[in-house]
Amino acid sequence: MEKREILERSLALVEESPFVFVSSLNREGYPETRTMFNLQSRHHYPHVRLANLPHPSPLTLYFATNTSSRKVDQLLRDPKMSAYFTDSSTWRGLLLVGRGELISDPSIRKALWSDSWKVYYREGVNDPDYAVFRMESQTLELYGEMRVERLEAEEMKTL
Repeated sequence: MEKREILERSLALVEESPFVFVSSLNREGYPETRTMFNLQSRHHYPHVRLANLPHPSPLTLYFATNTSSRKVDQLLRDPKMSAYFTDSSTWRGLLLVGRGELISDPSIRKALWSDSWKVYYREGVNDPDYAVFRMESQTLELYGEMRVERLEAEEMKTL
């Protein structure tokens, strides 16, 4: 499969998945995985305006969570993380490995915000417990059709 097709199939899987499995490292260095909303899915989160956000690579991901969550503490201590997207009907999967970064830019926080989240963040977009982090993918592995295709960050930037 050509590199352009690997990237296109990867981006399609990211856009189709309603959820993403995100892993970060705990204090003992072991991964902890949780399911999160996939804000990159245009179908499931049409309010998100990713086109207006900084995208150093095609697979820069944004997430919203609670500042008080363990994953925020873990990413501040060690930014290594991974995200896994899946389509169980076709047995396709996409593993992205990279580094997470907490984002304080108010324009990015607002671009991701949904009023339906007031259940979690009573003070709205400015709630101190509303956290946004970005993951810069360093590698991707696309699984499907009994094969694994891999791309590095530098390859993704040139496609």
